[in-house]
Amino acid sequence: MKTTILKFFTLSAAIFAFSTISFGQGNTASDDASVGARIITPIAITNTASMEFGNLLETGTEYTVVLGTDGTTIGDNRPTGLAGTIQSAGFDVTGESGATYTITFPDYVILNNGETGSGNEMTLNNFTSSKTGNTGTLNSGNDSFTVGASLTVNAEQNSGDYTGTFSVTVNYN
Repeated sequence: MKTTILKFFTLSAAIFAFSTISFGQGNTASDDASVGARIITPIAITNTASMEFGNLLETGTEYTVVLGTDGTTIGDNRPTGLAGTIQSAGFDVTGESGATYTITFPDYVILNNGETGSGNEMTLNNFTSSKTGNTGTLNSGNDSFTVGASLTVNAEQNSGDYTGTFSVTVNYN
């Protein structure tokens, strides 16, 4: 009888072990997923032409000169025959072909003649680009645009060469 009980117990344990394994195998599954990444060309900007307002006169009254993106000015007071160099700033943009980008300008920039005190600074503001809505497209990975702005010449502005810099930022949309 002990042998029969032992055989029965051994047979029961074997059946239980196999049934657990077969149930466990039916409850799992796996599959493979592909993975991808695309590296795009970084956007870059290069200044190709400086912004120049030319020679302006001090008139005793404040006035504003608007330099268009096409290099023309409105509201200027120039000495006859001494206009100087007048041009819009120019920029080239490179990056991922077909991508669009946005152009951002500072609110204003101060130009200085190297001296301190009243009458030695002028404000440059109201920047505009030749791109509608300040947005461009990198056709074939390249694009270019020009920039204009407004320069305020103060009453009794001191003479001298006024200089400054402004930053133009481009970002992918």
